[in-house]
Amino acid sequence: MNETERVSEEPGAAPYGNFNNYYKFNPVEERLQLIPRDLLSHLTVSNPVVILDIGCNSGQLTEGIYLHLKKDAADLAILGIEKDEGLVPLSPSWNTCSPTSGVFFMCGDVMDSSCQRAAREFASHYGKARFDLVCCFSLTMWIHLSHGDEGLKEFLKVVSQLGQYVLIEPQPWKCYQTANRRSRRYNDRDLELFHSLTIRSHVDEFIQQYIEGECQSKRIRHFGETKWRRSLILYETMEQK
Repeated sequence: MNETERVSEEPGAAPYGNFNNYYKFNPVEERLQLIPRDLLSHLTVSNPVVILDIGCNSGQLTEGIYLHLKKDAADLAILGIEKDEGLVPLSPSWNTCSPTSGVFFMCGDVMDSSCQRAAREFASHYGKARFDLVCCFSLTMWIHLSHGDEGLKEFLKVVSQLGQYVLIEPQPWKCYQTANRRSRRYNDRDLELFHSLTIRSHVDEFIQQYIEGECQSKRIRHFGETKWRRSLILYETMEQK
């Protein structure tokens, strides 16, 4: 591979993790191989099963999850939410459907209350007060870097309120360091909040403790680690009053 080809394959820098070539360096199969195909049969859920995928990027993993889990749900729908409207062909309405029936996309920032309301409306359309499963793949770091320590805590509370189960892939501190080096290389500056964060070296452990403590969620299963050494963990959240 020559230098031009090598550079074109590199992920580059993206302020929210919104890489336009994300699945070239982090293939869909990397996560799916860790998730049992019969996952839904082991959860206390009923049809229709409604799933939320937050930070879905260009949507390939969202569609992959749908196909991966479809056989165990007579009626399954999944909504992918992405902040960067340029990554997938979206409209302001959640009823923009992908070529895969049952997969929908919406442009929005889950940290905004309007986006949270729209997501709940999607679940309500299927007769659900909240989603059966919320997926957060490689997202916690970007929330943290964009909204700070308190924003990370708020995000964890939000996802715990949105779903009965939460499947989360916390990013360890070394990922932050890599992202900051990439920003300095491509943008000649540090990530804006990188040096102000106080939750740092054990941030992945903090996330797990916060979900189990402050969010009162129960750890159900650890599915192992991706090739990037990131854990994939399933939680059951507290019942909504």
